Amino acid sequence: MKKRGIFLVVSLLLGIMAAFLVYQQIRSYKLKIARAERELISVVVATRPKDAFSIITSEDVKTVRMPRSSIPADEVLSLDEVVGKASMMELSTGDPVLKGKLSLDPEKLGVAFQLPNGRVAIALPIDEVRATGGLLRPGDYVDVFHVYREKDEVSPTSRLLLSRVKVLAIGGVMGRKEEKETNKEKQMVAQTAVVEVSPEEAAVAAWAQSLGNLWLALRPAHEETQTPLVVYKGPGNSNSPKGVAEAAPMKSVVKRSVPAIPKGWKIEMIQPGNITTVTVSPDGRSR
Repeated sequence: MKKRGIFLVVSLLLGIMAAFLVYQQIRSYKLKIARAERELISVVVATRPKDAFSIITSEDVKTVRMPRSSIPADEVLSLDEVVGKASMMELSTGDPVLKGKLSLDPEKLGVAFQLPNGRVAIALPIDEVRATGGLLRPGDYVDVFHVYREKDEVSPTSRLLLSRVKVLAIGGVMGRKEEKETNKEKQMVAQTAVVEVSPEEAAVAAWAQSLGNLWLALRPAHEETQTPLVVYKGPGNSNSPKGVAEAAPMKSVVKRSVPAIPKGWKIEMIQPGNITTVTVSPDGRSR
């Protein structure tokens, strides 16, 4: 009986020692894994071949763990920093996508790198007046109005053509840049506005250009709603927009007959801090 008790005590001590040794071994493995993990870094790699000068999407890349010593720390980018950027060289499957291989500012590569899939850019011929008085800048959103003359109509018609289209460039100037005093004398007069539209909207805009003039109305920066359809055929029409004053009838104060001179009408374009008045003659031309 006494020997059995001693045997049980010895067995218990041996079990405790074995458990302690196993714990120490597991702890040692965990420390080694932690040290090895600290030597690794998350690196973005290509999941499929990618052509040079193409935009990288979320399907093109993934993150993997690589030894920290194998990648320059200042070249590593996160997944969010890579998606949407342009690859400056051809990438193969598994290639690390590093900072030096990308253009972090696609705008510098041209309008094509700013266009999402399924969208196109079209140039609208404008002048400084029709481009909201010269205040239009790349990145703004505008409504496009079409002024044209219907058959057998003396007065032209103005109609909303496209609502909330993004301006990509004005007269060949890309992006928003601060105006410097030394460059003010070199500013060019806007002749075209490049806007982002769908292929269907591009066809509509091209058709409208052949029939009349296009005017751009600047929208508030954070307004995302579409502008309701507006059609204006001049004073005296039943479809005149609300708030448009009707011309009061003129009293005859001269006895002799004087030929009536068509005066057309005036359009006021109201923008923050500026009001531009444009006189439109009956033939649809501004002056």
